[in-house]
Amino acid sequence: MFTDNFKYTNAEVFLGFGIFLIWVKSVTFFRGNHPYDLMVRTLTVAAPTLMRVVAGVLPYIIGAGFLAITLFWESHDYFKNYGKAQWYVFATQTGDGIFAMFTQMMEANYILGFMFGFCYDFLIISCVQSIFMVVVEDAYVTAKYSKSSSWLIETVGVEPV
Repeated sequence: MFTDNFKYTNAEVFLGFGIFLIWVKSVTFFRGNHPYDLMVRTLTVAAPTLMRVVAGVLPYIIGAGFLAITLFWESHDYFKNYGKAQWYVFATQTGDGIFAMFTQMMEANYILGFMFGFCYDFLIISCVQSIFMVVVEDAYVTAKYSKSSSWLIETVGVEPV
């Protein structure tokens, strides 16, 4: 099926997205079953706060991508354009390419590479990801100890039957 010259057609793309959406939609079958819809309720509670945090952090991430381009564009192919720079800066954020990126940045400029790598990783890994974990943990506790119909009680004031 996957040869060297294989090109995806529209049928394969639509089939893949269709299967993906079917699996995503299958989560709704667990709605109302308290132990099984905990993930959906957690994400529902956490989503508004996470979106505000992402909106606040996004300028730092975008700025770090542009800063990486301006500091290290001559050193390696990682920083030739914004898309690649942002991809590799995000890879360091998730812990995938920390050593490779760190050595490439330090080869270009030892002091600036060390400072950029250390400051960015400290800010993102130690601060931002910790905030995300606290928000999701708080939403998990809220969702775990509330009923799935508590929104009805709060908005209408009627206990469901």
